[in-house]
Amino acid sequence: MTTTFGKLGLALTLMLGTTVAFAQQVCNPNLEAMSPDSEFEVHGDGTVTHIPTGLMWSACLAGQMAMFGGVCEGTAFESTWEEAHVQAAQADFGSYFDWRLPNVNELMSIVELKCSEPAMNSTVFTTVGDALTLWTSTPSTFDGEGNAVMMLDGTPVPTFMTETLPFLLVREN
Repeated sequence: MTTTFGKLGLALTLMLGTTVAFAQQVCNPNLEAMSPDSEFEVHGDGTVTHIPTGLMWSACLAGQMAMFGGVCEGTAFESTWEEAHVQAAQADFGSYFDWRLPNVNELMSIVELKCSEPAMNSTVFTTVGDALTLWTSTPSTFDGEGNAVMMLDGTPVPTFMTETLPFLLVREN
């Protein structure tokens, strides 16, 4: 069934766009959390620090604003791979100006594989569930493709750089 959902998610990403709302996150209680709440320091400015890596993340998708109570508002950017690099480098979020697009390993470090729809800690990253796939800065081994991560199940996937996808911001803390 997971393979069917993975193929369905990829098909939806390619055919219908990138932003949808998943029905409800599903987590396997028999698996240990890979990105539990205790691994994140939540700041009051819409940023969170992933303690194991020391990286600071935007809790909202790029283009959204963090509001009180951890709520993200506004419309997330949906950009080509090159546009996402530029927008991340120009971002002013949480009073920081040195944001960038995460590489595939950095994004995978915060993926929650015990959950799906989305495969993220939905307590910390409240609006990531609105995105089917997120860009990373890592190019693919295929010409004209970059690596993205499917939020349906946390799978990295080569994606045409001309596709428009949302993304998170990351910075050294």
